[in-house]
Amino acid sequence: MRFLLPSPASLLSRLLLLLAALLLLAVGTVSVWRLALSPLLDAARSRHWVRVEARLQDLSLDYSPAQGARVLPVYRYRFAGQTVRGTRFGLHSWLDDADAQRAAYVDLLYRNKIRVWVNPRRPEESLIDRELHLSVMLMALPALAAALAGGALLWAAGVAARDAWRLRRARARRV
Repeated sequence: MRFLLPSPASLLSRLLLLLAALLLLAVGTVSVWRLALSPLLDAARSRHWVRVEARLQDLSLDYSPAQGARVLPVYRYRFAGQTVRGTRFGLHSWLDDADAQRAAYVDLLYRNKIRVWVNPRRPEESLIDRELHLSVMLMALPALAAALAGGALLWAAGVAARDAWRLRRARARRV
């Protein structure tokens, strides 16, 4: 009966392979979404937004090793008879081009009035800059490769598990 169960080392290696595959697939997929697909979707959605004048209330440039430089604005605008507070700068909500963020910060630093893009269907949704940054979106390519590698590993682990199960079942029938 012992030959029907895999060895502990084999079982551990299979579990580690499965964990690595799931990790690569999940991290790669989320990164592709946040680096490229979500900004592209937001750019397409914001094509029909309207431009309104806003008053810049606060502006800071934050830097973190994980996200780089980020412009953090606070602005107020009036749309459809209501006053709305906005905090979104651009399309890239996760990582962004640090040089572009610093240039935008310098551009906005001494301005009191700015123009923002507002979603007419949801006036609380707005942003200042609708520009896509290609350098950020290109970082989605290694993330896509990681997601594909994770998917391939998961597929290979599934095929190996299926074949091992079939082999154990065939051996059990012979006994």
